[in-house]
Amino acid sequence: MKQIAVLVVSLFVLVLSALWEVKYIENSSRYILSDISYTKNQIQNDNYEEAKNHIENIKNTWGSIRPVWKLFIHHDKLDNIEKEIEVLKSYIDLQDKNEAITSLEKLNFSLNNINEDEKLKVENIL
Repeated sequence: MKQIAVLVVSLFVLVLSALWEVKYIENSSRYILSDISYTKNQIQNDNYEEAKNHIENIKNTWGSIRPVWKLFIHHDKLDNIEKEIEVLKSYIDLQDKNEAITSLEKLNFSLNNINEDEKLKVENIL
């Protein structure tokens, strides 16, 4: 009986931690995605100074999120996001509108892809 109780508690903790992970990734990516959207609007309006300020917000937010994400997500995906943030910063500094928007779209895709991959769905579990 004691073994069954330990098994049930362990299973309960496992499920709760999986739910927390999915919710954390979803909520934290939402912050960066909203910053990406705002930055894209600023670039489209040729407001590069505001875009530069906001890319710093993205970097700071990413810096606080990355250590937790490292526990759950493959490091290559995280490195790609970090690299794309740096590329984006350089395009904004150069005021290259087309490349900056392309870089923002890549960043947006990468974050949404991670979000979808981490959701608790049958195809992600199997």
